[in-house]
Amino acid sequence: MIEIPFNSWSMIRMYDNQKTCTSRNEQKGKVGQRFQLTDIEGNPLRTYKITHVIQLPLHFVAMFLYKEEGAESPGEFIEEYNRIYKKRRSNGFDPNKVVWVHFFMEV
Repeated sequence: MIEIPFNSWSMIRMYDNQKTCTSRNEQKGKVGQRFQLTDIEGNPLRTYKITHVIQLPLHFVAMFLYKEEGAESPGEFIEEYNRIYKKRRSNGFDPNKVVWVHFFMEV
């Protein structure tokens, strides 16, 4: 079992089966590996399996995979991406930045 952290925005969308992929600055897992969605105390809620991992530019993710990311629009995806990555002292959304997109399904 691997660990992939998610914020509450993502967890809600995963729990509602709206989020089926996550974009990260680095590869977090490989096809076939599993991870768990846990509650605030670390108790497992659901288990997921990675089905595909590919590298794509962020502008592609925002325009074509925003629904899979759990957002209702490209703008919402960009807003949430900025909320996460500006806190980490990066520059936030850079359309040309290449990210690792991990697709997953509940098992």
